[in-house]
Amino acid sequence: MSAWQDFLAAREIWRGPLLASVIAGGLCGFLGVYVVLRRTVFVSAALTQLSTLGIIAALIFEESLGVEVEHAGVQLGVALTFSVAGSLALGMALHGRRLPAETGVGMTYVLAGALVVLGANRLVHAAHDLNAMVFGNAVAVPLGDLIALAVVALLCAVVHALFAKELVFVSFDAETAAALGFDTWCWNGLSS
Repeated sequence: MSAWQDFLAAREIWRGPLLASVIAGGLCGFLGVYVVLRRTVFVSAALTQLSTLGIIAALIFEESLGVEVEHAGVQLGVALTFSVAGSLALGMALHGRRLPAETGVGMTYVLAGALVVLGANRLVHAAHDLNAMVFGNAVAVPLGDLIALAVVALLCAVVHALFAKELVFVSFDAETAAALGFDTWCWNGLSS
């Protein structure tokens, strides 16, 4: 058997991670255009810190209730809520700003990072679960995670297909968009 045939025979091992990396890479590249247009290159770091803060908040809440079993779905839901709320808040707060957009993003990153460090210190017993939730596993991608990633990518593609003109215009030149009657507050929140 040749090396190529051996590689193809082992597709059960690499198919999920490969699909996940292709979907995530395409989605990040597609959404990265808005990050560059808005000149907020560190927004992904701030949103990552916010989602990590959401996971820690969920773990601390479960611990305070005395829940013994980790509920990954709840933790991911809270992390997603923190990340989406932070994204909307950043998008809306940066509207009509007097300071550069990176100032708000940097402040969010530092504050969320500090709260992550403080919260993680309370969760020494859950460090392994926290590490798996935050950093994931590039070798094994469960089918549920792959489906969730595909659904998020599809949802983003649909929203951006329906509102591409508005999102690009407001991201590129919010002042002109506001002068022409666009609700830049709403569009900034959506494009974040």
